[in-house]
Amino acid sequence: MSDNTLNKDLDKHLVKYGLSSTILPSDLEQWQQFIARLNHHYMDTEQERYILERSSEIASRESMDLTKKLESAQRLAHIGRWHFNRPNNKMTVSKEFYDIFGLDPSIRFRTFEQVQQNIHRHDNARFMEMINNSFNKGLDEECEVRMIMPNKKFLWFLIICHPIANKDGVIEDIEGIAMEITKRKESEEKILQLNQQIVSAARFAGMAEIATSILHNLGNILNSANVSLNILKETVSQPYIDKVLKAIDLMAGHMTALDTFLTTDEKGKLIPKYLVASSSVVKSEQVKIKTEISNLNVHLNHIKDIVSVQQNVANSASVVEKIFIPEVLDLALQMCAGTAQNNNIKIIKDYYDFYRFIETDKAKLLQILVNLIHNAEEATEENKKLAVKEITISAHESENKQIEIIVKDNGIGISKENQTKIFAFGYTSKKEGHGFGLHSSALFAKEMGGDLQVTSEGLGFGATFILRIPVSQQEVRSYERNQ
Repeated sequence: MSDNTLNKDLDKHLVKYGLSSTILPSDLEQWQQFIARLNHHYMDTEQERYILERSSEIASRESMDLTKKLESAQRLAHIGRWHFNRPNNKMTVSKEFYDIFGLDPSIRFRTFEQVQQNIHRHDNARFMEMINNSFNKGLDEECEVRMIMPNKKFLWFLIICHPIANKDGVIEDIEGIAMEITKRKESEEKILQLNQQIVSAARFAGMAEIATSILHNLGNILNSANVSLNILKETVSQPYIDKVLKAIDLMAGHMTALDTFLTTDEKGKLIPKYLVASSSVVKSEQVKIKTEISNLNVHLNHIKDIVSVQQNVANSASVVEKIFIPEVLDLALQMCAGTAQNNNIKIIKDYYDFYRFIETDKAKLLQILVNLIHNAEEATEENKKLAVKEITISAHESENKQIEIIVKDNGIGISKENQTKIFAFGYTSKKEGHGFGLHSSALFAKEMGGDLQVTSEGLGFGATFILRIPVSQQEVRSYERNQ
């Protein structure tokens, strides 16, 4: 404690007891009381000083310990702190910043340009936009950039900055942190790639599902064509044809005296009667042959149409075009017509009064519709209690300016618990199903800016699939921006 402090304390106590340097205690007892009180005061003061010094020492140790813990946390998290003063163009960084970037710790200050030159050229514009927004608009900003390391490799960093205004309200400094996020970015990239692979697999699986449906329909048509061929084969193999040919051969052998042979010969007399009797059979069989040839022609043309439709769908992949709703619904039904015809499924078309054009991906829309119609056909086949199998297809515009296409069947239906997972990848309730068709359809609907939903009262009560898509591609782009 300094002499000045002691003198000031002594003066205070003299005043407190009504004394001064000229007025001292008058007897020994007063001197003893004065000295005792003064001694007590200095003992208290010394104790306070000791406590203060100990507190300061403890606080210093705690501060150093906290600093070490903070540095350890920054090291573990790969976080470095930085500060930039624009008037002096000086950037200071924390110890961890030196370690992360392999900087020379003997160089205390760096210019902004020296730091900027380590940023990847494709990320520099984004970085500068962040810095300018922080200085000019006083905004807390952040961005992700790649920075080059001493080993010439790039690492990803999350840069966060905070503006600091001076006493006049002018922003001359910004401070922030740089956190390495390379592993996170690599994980995000892997997840993105996996998602793309899943989407791609679902697309191909959906296309395979449609191809399976097409082949199934072609198989039904070929079965019908085979029936017609067998009928023709049986017809031309009938015994009466051989007998007619033998009769003709007999007449050919007696051409020089055909009249005598037909009137006097016992075998010749039978030929005119037999030919007359056979004419009615020939006429009947001729009608049957013409009918089956006509059926064959219809079946072959149907196969040709289905193949042509499938080729058009494959060639129009990912092309947005203006389409007429009734026309594309008819096309989808045509692609699935074989199954409905062979299984006596009644198709109710409730969309011919919906004269509406939309702009969308025709290929994706067709794939969704074929999947829905094919599933509806299979569902009605599974419901063995049905007296009449029905599938209703309708279309209208919803209140939010979206097109709704509804495929409703009176088939086997869907249980409540399965309605929440029916669109999941790989889920199927069919013995020979793959679970790709509805999943890919849901993905296509989302890519088109819409959605696909299902409702059912449960097993045995049929199902209703509702496809919602926007009217134009502009609405699709708006939907994508809101994701």
